[in-house]
Amino acid sequence: MDEPKITHEQLEEFKIEYENRQARNIELSELEKKYRKWTVNNELSLELDWQDEISKIDKEFLFKTVTLEGFDKLEQNFTVEYLDLDKVLNFHCKGEDEALKLYPKNKLWTTAHRTDSKITRLIEYILDGKTLCPIVIGCQPNEYSNGEHVFSLHDGNHRAALCRYLKIKEIPFLIRREQVDKIQNAINSC
Repeated sequence: MDEPKITHEQLEEFKIEYENRQARNIELSELEKKYRKWTVNNELSLELDWQDEISKIDKEFLFKTVTLEGFDKLEQNFTVEYLDLDKVLNFHCKGEDEALKLYPKNKLWTTAHRTDSKITRLIEYILDGKTLCPIVIGCQPNEYSNGEHVFSLHDGNHRAALCRYLKIKEIPFLIRREQVDKIQNAINSC
């Protein structure tokens, strides 16, 4: 059986894509150095613009990062609620001590649960004036919960870490409508 052949055009496209990716990685590395310096010098000051109107949330972006039942009817099934970030993280991490380990208030870079390149791209995204999607949280069974509903931060670890580092108290969360009261009561009980 003949192996599929790569055309000269396909090879050239791959080469260009590879070179562009390499150039982008170098650019991100330089940006990371710059942003790290800002954090060391306490010069990291960002204006976060959250998209808290569900009808205006970039659904294409959201569908790339999260796959949850009901996202096809986002406006019907979900709502945006501003919640206390510390309380959400304390509940998510099952206590303040663990939350401080996973989402330290005084350290943004080089943690076990986040990649520096994603933090760099997030800061770049914000500095470019782009609107952030709310962090997605919810309660649902998982493979380890024996059918019990478990609280989960589905999407937004890097945004949560950055907001915590910037000492932002309340931020928007995207939550299933039927879970809002349950989640609010749970995080307020921490």
